[in-house]
Amino acid sequence: MGVGLSSSIPQELQMADKKLAVDCTARGAVFVVAEADCKLEDLGDITKPHNGMLCQLVYDIPVAENILEIPPMVAQVTKFKCGGFVIGMCMNHCILDGIGVMDFFNSWAETARNLPVKVLPFLDRTILRAINPPQISSGSIKSFTTLQTRNHLQILSF
Repeated sequence: MGVGLSSSIPQELQMADKKLAVDCTARGAVFVVAEADCKLEDLGDITKPHNGMLCQLVYDIPVAENILEIPPMVAQVTKFKCGGFVIGMCMNHCILDGIGVMDFFNSWAETARNLPVKVLPFLDRTILRAINPPQISSGSIKSFTTLQTRNHLQILSF
């Protein structure tokens, strides 16, 4: 599992030009295995977890004082007495959004089962850079049509 984690997650956050950036050092992600002294059902309604429970299911970096000292990803697998387990993840939203997290989980599961990864990570974010200075071409703007006016507010439509 460690190979799959270290090969698909960037490892170090840094500030570059006042923007959060990732320095890929290939040191691997933080991966913790824990054991709980209870059954999974003892947690109760997991759709309404309380903070004390959540804190125990995701490893906390004890020396981190700010976001730059927290790894971009931390994974903890907690085994329960009943044989069940929970995967607790802590990821930086600057790196992964909801779709990215699900793609990662699916790729991780495929790697663990020795299956080919269906969705390869796309880490090139240069296509998201803004043009400096911003330029708007006339072909990119559609004309608006006023639908109605209410209380000095015009409702517009393409």
